[in-house]
Amino acid sequence: MRNVLIYGVGDVGKAFAYSLLLEEDIDYVYLYDKNKNKIREAELDLLPMTTDTWADLKRFDPKDSEDISLVILTARITNKQNFIAEFKKIIKNKNTPIYVFSNPVREIYSLLFKHSYLKAFPCETNLDTARLKLMGEHKTITGIHGDGKPKYLQEKSKEWLKEMKKLGVKSIYSAVYFGLKEVLEFMRVVK
Repeated sequence: MRNVLIYGVGDVGKAFAYSLLLEEDIDYVYLYDKNKNKIREAELDLLPMTTDTWADLKRFDPKDSEDISLVILTARITNKQNFIAEFKKIIKNKNTPIYVFSNPVREIYSLLFKHSYLKAFPCETNLDTARLKLMGEHKTITGIHGDGKPKYLQEKSKEWLKEMKKLGVKSIYSAVYFGLKEVLEFMRVVK
């Protein structure tokens, strides 16, 4: 059984949930957010499609914790101590794989690792590399998302994101596309 918990059901979390509902290898997509209204919003948006998808959608209950095969962390973390205290109550099994897809990736990944969640893995730089290619820079960035970009490339990325924001474009779908590729590859490897 492949059950994925989306921890943080904002725009990115909802996009991940939508994408995972379409995957054959997923049985359940669980939703969790501190803001219960976000969960309800996602349910209203996504539940109708589950009549015709491989996976089912469920609101996460901590008693389901042991059934979770993977956590995709998309929540915005504003207070690290509150986050880790809450996370420990929800994900008791420290061997549960956790895909960190929330900024700052390295800090959250390190925080989870420090608290013995040893199967946490950060999103990589596929999205950074793809964005740079669209800006005419044919370089490959390696490491963790947001790390390792030379200063002039950081500036180009900021310009790109500023233009997207000005036009009202959210960088959700391309981000989730690359993130989902990483998640599915990881799930195939640990199957």
